[in-house]
Amino acid sequence: MQNSRQILTRPLQLASFYTTLPEELRHAISAQGHIVAYEKGQMIHQSGDSGQEFTIIDRGGVRFSNTDMNGYTNVLTVLTAGEAYGELPLFAGINRAFDAYAAENCRLRIISKIQLDRLMDSHPELRDYIIGHVTRQFYRALQLLEDERRLPLRVRLAKNLLEKAGHAQGRVEMPVRQNDLAEEMAVSRVALSKALKTLAVQGLMQTGYGSLEICDVDTLIEWIDANS
Repeated sequence: MQNSRQILTRPLQLASFYTTLPEELRHAISAQGHIVAYEKGQMIHQSGDSGQEFTIIDRGGVRFSNTDMNGYTNVLTVLTAGEAYGELPLFAGINRAFDAYAAENCRLRIISKIQLDRLMDSHPELRDYIIGHVTRQFYRALQLLEDERRLPLRVRLAKNLLEKAGHAQGRVEMPVRQNDLAEEMAVSRVALSKALKTLAVQGLMQTGYGSLEICDVDTLIEWIDANS
C-alpha cells in the first residue's frame, strides 16, 4: 500500500522550494531581499505586470488566477509557505501571466534580479535548485492538465483532497470550504457538491461546516487507483 501511495501522489505532493535547499543556501537566501506583508484578499500583482523579482512565500499563501471574458475567476493554484514563484518572468523576460492575491494573511520575501544574480554567482548550485524547482512545477502542471482531460471530476476531486492531506494516515479532517474548493478547481459549486456526494456515498468522505473529512486515506488511495 505504501508503494502505491508514493507512485500516485508524488507528482502532486512536491516538496517546497525552500525546504529542498541545503541549510547554507537557506541562510544565504534569508539574508537577501525584503519582506512585504499582505492581508487576505489583497492583490499582489496583476496579469501583464513585469516581473523582475524572485519571491519566496515566508508565511501564508498566494492564489494565482485569471478572469475570463464573462468575469468568471479561474484559479490556477494556491502556493503556500516555502514555495517560490516568479522564475519565468524573471528569466524569460515575459510579463506575468496570472493575477496574484493573498489567499490568507501572508509575508513574502522579495529578491530582486540583481540580488538573485549575485546569489547564483556566489552559490552556483542555487541555479540547479531553481531549474529543478521549475521543472517539477512544469511536470505537475502537465499532470493536472492530463487529469482534467481524461478523469471525471469526482476522481480529480479525490486526488486534490489526497494532496491536501499530505502524508497523513487514517481519518483526516481538513478545514476546506466548498466554495473555495470549487473556485480552486474551476468548477461550479453545484458540480463540486455532486462530486462530493458521490464520494460520500462511496464511504470515502464526510462533509462538515467549513471542513471535509477523508474517512480513511488508504481506502481513498485504492479508490483513486481503481478509477484512474
